[in-house]
Amino acid sequence: MPLQSMTGYGMANEQVTGGFLRIEIKSVNHKSLDIRMSAPRALGQWEAKLQGAIKQRIGRGRLSVQCDYVQSAGEADSAAALGIDEAKFGKVVKQLQGLKERHGLSGVIGFRELEPYRSLYQLDGSQASSVEELTWEEIGNVLSLALDRFEQTRRDEGAGIEQMFRGHLAELAQRREALIELRPKLLEGYHERLTERLNTLSESHGLELDQERVISEVNYFTERTDIAEELQRSGAHIERLLGLLDVSGEALGKKLDFYLQEMIRETNTMASKSNFAELTGHVVEMKARVEQLREQAANVE
Repeated sequence: MPLQSMTGYGMANEQVTGGFLRIEIKSVNHKSLDIRMSAPRALGQWEAKLQGAIKQRIGRGRLSVQCDYVQSAGEADSAAALGIDEAKFGKVVKQLQGLKERHGLSGVIGFRELEPYRSLYQLDGSQASSVEELTWEEIGNVLSLALDRFEQTRRDEGAGIEQMFRGHLAELAQRREALIELRPKLLEGYHERLTERLNTLSESHGLELDQERVISEVNYFTERTDIAEELQRSGAHIERLLGLLDVSGEALGKKLDFYLQEMIRETNTMASKSNFAELTGHVVEMKARVEQLREQAANVE
């Protein structure tokens, strides 16, 4: 599946020299690539290289990268391996719980509420001597594993977006074909109704019907409500969008958004020209589908 979501999560927690290195990567939508990294001071020498390795694999999104090193021979899922000083953690929890009770606050204190205070209970300092012994090969391997898992979640979500995309594009194509078939019938009906009304008026007032004037009025109405060009361009945009879904190895989010902006312009123009309720109904449904597609395209890398 070529589409890849900008929302993703990946984490690797591996044993390295002197302890465990944990790298966690989370991302949300962003117009470009924005990497925000948090790491122990002793890992600062590798930050530029870490960012460079990420840029080689990720094109767009706001990434939050958390690196934790724990000097420990304990289990990988222990508090220390997560970079947490459990004694300090307990004190922070106790202090927040006391504040909550004293001030009558409701709700449960969970990890999300504790995250802003991470600096108060995070292990550091004493680990520096071991972390400085880490090699780039070790760090790169952990990062690569975290990125593999991160990209897999992006691909999984991208597969769902692609399925939705194809469904909406199929609906757009069907609505467009309905417009193509319906429009000449509606114009023919308009011609017949106009002629019938003019005949009735001419008979009731003893006037002769001017056929050239009728034809002129119909032609004027046809030109004013002509959506042939919009239908042709929208068809080309739908084909191009479907073609993009078959492209592999490219970041498609910006291209998808460009063609969807063009589709919005075409449907808006068709809506402004439509004087038939039957046509307007199809156009409104097309606009709704395109807006849904744009919302999803905003999450595509």
